[in-house]
Amino acid sequence: MYAEIMGRDENNQHQNWILLAWIVVILAAVLAVLIAFPFMHRAYQESQVGKLIQQYRASQHDRSSETVQATVYFLVPDRQAQPKLKPFSAAVSSPSYHAAIEALLKGPPAEALREGAISGIPPDTRLLGLTVSYQIAYVDVSPEFANPTVWDPDGHTWKTAQITETLVAYPGIRDVIILVDGKILRQPEL
Repeated sequence: MYAEIMGRDENNQHQNWILLAWIVVILAAVLAVLIAFPFMHRAYQESQVGKLIQQYRASQHDRSSETVQATVYFLVPDRQAQPKLKPFSAAVSSPSYHAAIEALLKGPPAEALREGAISGIPPDTRLLGLTVSYQIAYVDVSPEFANPTVWDPDGHTWKTAQITETLVAYPGIRDVIILVDGKILRQPEL
């Protein structure tokens, strides 16, 4: 019984030493932080990092309301009734492929309308998805894209040309594959 009591006392002493060691470590860490804090605070103030962070946040806020320009292609009819593709600038929220195609699907901007530009893409066409792999853009559009238009009554030549030219204007895109509701659109060459 005596040995059992002595074993418990040694175990309790060992646990007390571990607890005391942790308390010492925590107190040393708190003391180091309290001693170093004035120096760290002064260094922070002198470096003016806070001012730089505020300027960065303000510039990010300003950029979020900015618009950028994308080049989109629309049809401009000529006297022989054969349209020509012409590039126009359209305001977009980001310099992405997706934003450019969304701008194209909205229709000609005011500048393009002044020049008589039209879109061969049916106005109710929606972008379902756009991915780029190995410099090939895969553009998935809604089924309305397949509806006949005045300029493409029997095919998709001008519609696909508008999308293709808009995307290959971006560096890194060398070809475009158009899908209608997930199915590859077979298209004649221009």
